[in-house]
Amino acid sequence: MPCLIDNIQCHDEKLQHLVSVIESATSFQALVLVSWQIAKRVAVLLIEEILARRGQQQTHWSNCPMCGHKLHSKGLAKRQITTLVGVIHFSRRTGRCPNRCRIGLVAPLDTQLQLAKHQRSGLPLQRLACLLAVFVPFETATQLLEEMIGISVSPRSVWYWVQNVGQRSIEALKSQLDTFEQGKPMPLDSIDPTIEQLPMLIGADGVMVPFRRQKETPKGTTLWREVKVAIVTRFRPRRRRNQNDPNQTQTELVDRRLVACLGSIDDLGKRLWFEAVRGGVTTAKQVVFISDGARGFWRLFETYFAHVAIGILDFYHAAQNLFKAVTTWLDGRTKKARGWFAATRHQLRHGPTMGVRMDIEQALSDPQLSDTSRKVGENFLNYLDTHHAHIQYHHFKAIGLPIGSGMVESA
Repeated sequence: MPCLIDNIQCHDEKLQHLVSVIESATSFQALVLVSWQIAKRVAVLLIEEILARRGQQQTHWSNCPMCGHKLHSKGLAKRQITTLVGVIHFSRRTGRCPNRCRIGLVAPLDTQLQLAKHQRSGLPLQRLACLLAVFVPFETATQLLEEMIGISVSPRSVWYWVQNVGQRSIEALKSQLDTFEQGKPMPLDSIDPTIEQLPMLIGADGVMVPFRRQKETPKGTTLWREVKVAIVTRFRPRRRRNQNDPNQTQTELVDRRLVACLGSIDDLGKRLWFEAVRGGVTTAKQVVFISDGARGFWRLFETYFAHVAIGILDFYHAAQNLFKAVTTWLDGRTKKARGWFAATRHQLRHGPTMGVRMDIEQALSDPQLSDTSRKVGENFLNYLDTHHAHIQYHHFKAIGLPIGSGMVESA
């Protein structure tokens, strides 16, 4: 170990200071943290040394793209890039058109390093910041960056990086969708053979998401808007933890793909079908589509998935609508209402569903029922008729299919 310390010490004052700190560190935590700082400092020095050598190499100047004249050297120009290991400073040779064409300074080393003209930060740093911004506000993302890697960036910078990544993703997706809709061959995703044998589950729902009310700024008040979210996944049963009964299982999702859309149901449908095809919907041995009773999502099902998938109405939404119907003619706080609901809900879940319809029809036959209550009951009957094929829960569970859309709401 002393040999290693001797080797990393040099004329760099920051590194010498860190070495003296680590030699006097008394806790394991201090040893780890200071070692991390030393590693980052060594990385910065190494990168700067390599770039200094490359910056001094002879440059073969190209011709001006506008007038065709050979560029003239304008000497060395400084540049700095903020990276995961720290700020990298270096100088490189620059050239300019002798005719003063509007091409600015040209730096061949920048092109070799794949650095954009006005880029001030490394792509790995931008990627990490964008990943953090998926889960936390921009301000919190910058705080986490400084805490984790000691790099200070502004919330505005993180917001700008997210916008760039988002725009590139949108353009790439649009290009893929255009190719797909034109019927051109599209490579399918490579899927593990064991996963490919599993049935596919597709679910869709709408969720409210907070947005910034003011555009082009990471700050401002919150505006809530609905985002349509869907999931494409394979699934398999898994025994519940701490359960001795082997029949007590839960649905495990495998190879999950999320699709989110701020636009219309039609926009979501195109993207969801595209993602489903990439995931192997046309070759899956069984496909299940689960959603609540929203008409838009079932129109999407009929348009894209009815020919390949079994449609299932989310049981808990169906039970919720049943409770609303019950409470229009019975006080939901009474024992009678709770008992009636529990019995009818059990029948809805375990079948036959025709019994649920008969119970509602019997309730509607009461001549003292108000017009409002009768209307709610009739609407619920229409709801059952519309989704008759989608509420055969006793059959779905018997063949091992999920009946709830919780995985979509979790997404």
